[in-house]
Amino acid sequence: MHRRRRRTPLMGQHPTFGRLTSQNTNGNGVIGDSAVSNRLGSASAVPQLKPEPFAAAPPSPEVCRQYGVFLCQAGQWERAVATCQALAELSLRCPPQLQGEASLDSALALLEPFWDSGVARFGDTGARGWAHLMQLSAEQAAVEAASQGGQRDDGDCQAQEDEIVAQRGASLAETWLRLESLRDLCQWRPYRPDLSSEEVTSEDPERMVLFEDVGPALFRLREPAARLQLFRVWLSLLTGVDPEKSQTSSSLAEADCFERLPGVDLQMATQLSEALDFPFRLGGAPGHGRLAHEVLSQAKPHFSDVGLGDELAMLAMRLLRLATGWDARKVRKKCARTWLADPGRERCLDLWTQYGLLLVDLGLPQEALAVYEKALDTVSSAAVRRRLLAG
Repeated sequence: MHRRRRRTPLMGQHPTFGRLTSQNTNGNGVIGDSAVSNRLGSASAVPQLKPEPFAAAPPSPEVCRQYGVFLCQAGQWERAVATCQALAELSLRCPPQLQGEASLDSALALLEPFWDSGVARFGDTGARGWAHLMQLSAEQAAVEAASQGGQRDDGDCQAQEDEIVAQRGASLAETWLRLESLRDLCQWRPYRPDLSSEEVTSEDPERMVLFEDVGPALFRLREPAARLQLFRVWLSLLTGVDPEKSQTSSSLAEADCFERLPGVDLQMATQLSEALDFPFRLGGAPGHGRLAHEVLSQAKPHFSDVGLGDELAMLAMRLLRLATGWDARKVRKKCARTWLADPGRERCLDLWTQYGLLLVDLGLPQEALAVYEKALDTVSSAAVRRRLLAG
């Protein structure tokens, strides 16, 4: 359309125009200047439709889940955990001055110094958030970062590494595979340096997850339901299972590198992983259950709504059933009672049902029976009172 309007003023001036207008195109007449002009005028009169601007949907936690699985497939488990930490800090612990219409770039500019300061992040023991850090002076922030002592490994694997290296008769490839497998199991968390010591770096540079590594993947979750979904995703990555669907289905089974080999199905990949003692999923390493419990405990104050709070408590209860690697069953039972003691949870029948199942898992069926009887009495008596008040 645009090109035709530009050609109109040149009609009659081009050398070939005379030949074009003298040709009989339909056998009944000659196309003249007026006919061509009329056609061009009619074409220019047709309204031009402009495409509507594309309204992109806001990023969802599902994007985080897919990105986390991709990072696990690439062996970047530290970055997967760090991305979830940064998303939680950005969405739940944002300073008040940035909670309104402040741009994402402004928020990221303030999050970066907190992230690289060495202070405990969301899910780390003693983490208080970057909003708290911004209220401190530079000297106070430095003292707090040094007092938290950096991130320690979940499990000391140095002795096991020395034992693997000292083994005789093993090939170089086998030794390398066992060392990497051990490090994947023990050193899966992002490395936070201890700023009070001289050693502020890690032997493995991939464990040093800087802000520039996670910043491009960050976005804000404003809806409470979307924030809750973030913790479902995080819990799924840490445990290797989907707590909403079943107790056994692995959401990270696809992360096994052997499955990507041509002609290797999931069953064969599992056999290869077990034969070589290769970590089959992120959820198989020690310490994941404890980190997940700490994450949910720190998220609790941010879900004051009764419905969302109950859903978060259900996630915590399912986690306690999955955390079979914890040493003492008293720890799991005590953590469960902590969630049940919150105001308003005493009448959540689903939550008490999960607690009873946890007691059965711990080998305490008689206590589970007593819990069910008490829960049913509480719910039934409350229903009777409601009927009496309604009548």
